[in-house]
Amino acid sequence: QGARAEFIPLAPKLKGVDWQAVRDDPARIAQVAGMQGVFFAGGAQDLITRTLQPGGRPSAMLQAVRQVLARGGLVAGTSAGAAVMSEWMFRDAQDALAVLKGWLREGQEIDRGLGFIGPELFVDQHFLKRGRIGRLLPVMLAKGYRWGLGVEENSAALVRDGQIEVIGARGALLVDLSGARQDAAQPHFNLRGAALTFLDRGDRHDLRTQVTTPHADK
Repeated sequence: QGARAEFIPLAPKLKGVDWQAVRDDPARIAQVAGMQGVFFAGGAQDLITRTLQPGGRPSAMLQAVRQVLARGGLVAGTSAGAAVMSEWMFRDAQDALAVLKGWLREGQEIDRGLGFIGPELFVDQHFLKRGRIGRLLPVMLAKGYRWGLGVEENSAALVRDGQIEVIGARGALLVDLSGARQDAAQPHFNLRGAALTFLDRGDRHDLRTQVTTPHADK
């Protein structure tokens, strides 16, 4: 489509590169700030957050990425790069059953993300393929999220101005906990009234009006 890709060698495990020097280089920061889009690769999301947000403090490079987003640019990512989009993220929680049983510790199973997508929407990835609804619901309750978005593989969710549009092959699951209730008297995790909406390719959902619009082909 005419885009020109530029590689920023900012990765702690990249051999032969001083990644901290790259992160703090004014020329590199200006290069990123002038881009029209930023894409985060997969891997380990805690490496992304620790690199750009050391000690929980945003680096100048992270601020440059925020500048791209603020002026209407695209900030995207795959796998771990998608996990960092919300303010909270799963850091290392491969076992959904363990999360259901209460293993949801900050700095271990969950951690701070980079918050590109705002405070109201929690994002999870590899969602249907790996059966992650069981870990999404507990973290949404624990962190006070109304909305959760589980993006499937080979798919993407484009979020802008409170609207979600699904593109790609397989879709995404939107979770709404506004009408959900828990029985505190029960010793284990329980939930009633969670609303699940499967968004297929081309479907849209408006978070403000709560209206889902199927693709025109449907």
